[in-house]
Amino acid sequence: MHAIPDAEAWLAVAVSGGLAEQVRATKYLVPARSGARLPTLFLDAHSFQLHFDLLSQAFGDRFGALSPAEYLDLILPAEDREFHAGHVTEYLAEGETVFGFTLWDDPSDPAGAISQSQLEQVHAALSPRFGLGSLHFVPSSSRQSVHAAGWQTDVPIWDTPPSVDYESYTVATGYGTLRLLRPADLAEAVASASFGFRDLLVLQDAPVDIERVIAGAVTGSRQGELSHLNVRSAARGTPNCYLFGALTELAGWEGQLVRLTCAPDELVVESTSLEEAELFWAALRPDPVDVPPPELQPASAVSLLDLPTADAGERAMSAATFGAKGTSLASIYQRIEPSLRFDGLVLPFHHWDA
Repeated sequence: MHAIPDAEAWLAVAVSGGLAEQVRATKYLVPARSGARLPTLFLDAHSFQLHFDLLSQAFGDRFGALSPAEYLDLILPAEDREFHAGHVTEYLAEGETVFGFTLWDDPSDPAGAISQSQLEQVHAALSPRFGLGSLHFVPSSSRQSVHAAGWQTDVPIWDTPPSVDYESYTVATGYGTLRLLRPADLAEAVASASFGFRDLLVLQDAPVDIERVIAGAVTGSRQGELSHLNVRSAARGTPNCYLFGALTELAGWEGQLVRLTCAPDELVVESTSLEEAELFWAALRPDPVDVPPPELQPASAVSLLDLPTADAGERAMSAATFGAKGTSLASIYQRIEPSLRFDGLVLPFHHWDA
């Protein structure tokens, strides 16, 4: 939607939060510069929980080849971002409704903090399109809180102390080496690919995203229902939760192999053995795929229309010799109108083996 004029429109695009005072939320995009490929809009979070999915699927004609890294380049660089992005959330604070918006930056980039002028640009774009009340800026990191405290701006800022000390987003258990990472440490670890599915990350601030698969995450700042980290964790079934003062509270476990559980009401960290962890990791692996050995003869290419596909036996032999994709294409081409075909051929495995 390009605007949310009333409660009916808000309910149509926002999903229930279920997190303490967060009632429901969606996301937004605001052009950050001229020539941006989309105007200001609010996501239908019932259909798209991630900006990336909206851009690559709903606007595939403009962003169809978008990679996750390219998406982050659209919304995070301090000076050359194409879009400003964040959440719009309905909060219930002490019996009163407050509507707030976040504005994402990269906490791991020392020079990447949002500016007061960027905040005011986003507020000016969203406010006329939001008819349910005043929109307050909600800092999403400790750095943003520090900067916002010093701004002289007409944008209302809602930066209250956390109302909860713990919040679970994905209730699950994971095994891994517990690693404490501040924003700069996380950026270096991502760049060097130095963590993976056997690592549990404890993060000072909730990042915009962590694309690499991890065993679980604990963040020192709260996450939104639609945060990338939360959506990914839920899809993977890996533990994800918020703990106030996470780096301090879990410092004694740093570098240890542990069993970590984000339970509904508490975080549980326990020592474990490598044998127990190995059993857990092995259970995560999917069943092996039966890949038949390739047939390395004949050595010549074959026209799509001449490849044997008459029955299951011929198709199996053709797939073993020329590959499943070429065989499937030949099977279709041999059974459709000639006007829909292109000239084509399939190459045998013989040449790759050679």
